[in-house]
Amino acid sequence: MSFRGWRVLAAMMSVRGVGGGINLYGSSLFVLPIQGDLGISRGAISTLFAVGMLVRHLGSPLSGRLIDRFGARRMLLFTLLLSGGGYVALAGATNIVVLFVVYVGFVSLGFHALLFQAPSVIINNWFDRRKALAMSLLQVGAGVGGAIIVPLLGLAISWWDWRVASMLAGAALLLVGLPALVVTRDTPEEVGELPDGDSAADWAIRQRGAPAGTSLREAIRTPAYWLMTLTMMSFSSAAGAVAFHFVPILDDKGISEAAATGLLGTFALLSVPVIVFTGWLGDRFNRLKVSAWMTATVGVGIVVLNIGESVAVVGVAALLMAGTQGVYPLLWAATGDAFGRRGFGAIRGSIEGFLVLGLATPALFGFLHDWQGDYRVALWIATGSCVISATLALVTAGRLEAHRLERSSQPAPAS
Repeated sequence: MSFRGWRVLAAMMSVRGVGGGINLYGSSLFVLPIQGDLGISRGAISTLFAVGMLVRHLGSPLSGRLIDRFGARRMLLFTLLLSGGGYVALAGATNIVVLFVVYVGFVSLGFHALLFQAPSVIINNWFDRRKALAMSLLQVGAGVGGAIIVPLLGLAISWWDWRVASMLAGAALLLVGLPALVVTRDTPEEVGELPDGDSAADWAIRQRGAPAGTSLREAIRTPAYWLMTLTMMSFSSAAGAVAFHFVPILDDKGISEAAATGLLGTFALLSVPVIVFTGWLGDRFNRLKVSAWMTATVGVGIVVLNIGESVAVVGVAALLMAGTQGVYPLLWAATGDAFGRRGFGAIRGSIEGFLVLGLATPALFGFLHDWQGDYRVALWIATGSCVISATLALVTAGRLEAHRLERSSQPAPAS
């Protein structure tokens, strides 16, 4: 009998694909049409999207706890209805107040759990040996979804208007998400299987010395939790700011908008095989060490971006930075390794809550550019953040390996 986990992974990839295409990549398509239709300023609508992002991150600790208490599948159903219904309701917004209430209170409130937290918890439950690859494939879903959904949303807006496109977006979420829930179960044990499709004997052998499962309360008392959090904060702050300012950085270098757009597309395209490859590596070597090397490579790419002036050199930088999105699945897989399955939702959500601090970095980059007249200082700061993140990942790997060896050396309990 084939392992059901691959079908669960495909279902979660489809959810992340349609959600990522609509919300992560497609949100910018709505800015100008909404601005023109409702007669509001660019600053007001930009603030709307910024507040929505803030709500998503600040709500992560609570949604993580709810996932652990009620199950990821139930939370997926709830957030599908909340966000999908929100996009449908958004089409009826007649002013900025209604737009704000619907987008922040419905779409954004549910989207982080829908897009990131619940699928990651489910995949963490279904995979162990191949967890890094599974997490990486889950991440690929968002990129593939963006490539498919964004052009379709653009066509809907051009053929009809943003209101029709918003209704279609909500319908797409429900049409893809609800069937995905039919395939999905929270854990393999619910259908008489074990992670990775292993036999009971193999699973018992592999679990010797592994954490039985850690609650959030227990996790935050460990150095590993804080090291993991600081590792992610350092990396996400640098990667997020560079990605946000990528086109303006190239514009400062005299590279045309068309060439910058092409390089950005190349950056996204290259990320897909790199994410899969890093996931494959993460299942064969220490996941934190692989993430450290990938983070260091991204840091080198930022250095090349900083000193390069030609399209060719910036292309090399894009190639080196293509692994940016591949770092996150490795870090989340390592988090699952360190703390087990029991409290993963709450632990992941609490770490996501700390990552909200990184949302200030794009603004910092902007102010540094205004002060210095270029991005050089900002990019050196991003490089330093990558070095810090890579170092912390290696330190965390060493601590966890020592702890694992200590556990595995203990005698097995008498039967």
